[in-house]
Amino acid sequence: AKNSVIASGVLSSAGLIAIPFALQTPLPESLPEGAAFAAAVLLWSTAVAAQKPAATALAQEYAPDGAEATAMALPRACGDAVYLFAPFMLGYVADWAAAPTGLECAVAGICGLLGTAALIIL
Repeated sequence: AKNSVIASGVLSSAGLIAIPFALQTPLPESLPEGAAFAAAVLLWSTAVAAQKPAATALAQEYAPDGAEATAMALPRACGDAVYLFAPFMLGYVADWAAAPTGLECAVAGICGLLGTAALIIL
């Protein structure tokens, strides 16, 4: 489970970091407009979909006896908290930095890489 969480964490972070580049890089005329953005979002969303069950399985592996139910609920609760607060924080980053479009996605991707790096140590 740990390797699955690490792999999906790296891939989801890569997808988020790719978003500002996908929005600003000109594509050949043979590709539809927005194809690079769609590919980056597809990479991110697929990796996140794989990450949720893997994170729950990892929590189950590390749970002490008798705390399996809490370990099963904790990744979900933490994920919900991130989805509540991250948009506000990333919006603040975007407003404060007056940065190019999509930079807040790259910031979120870097934070994801940091979390994945911390998991490698575990």
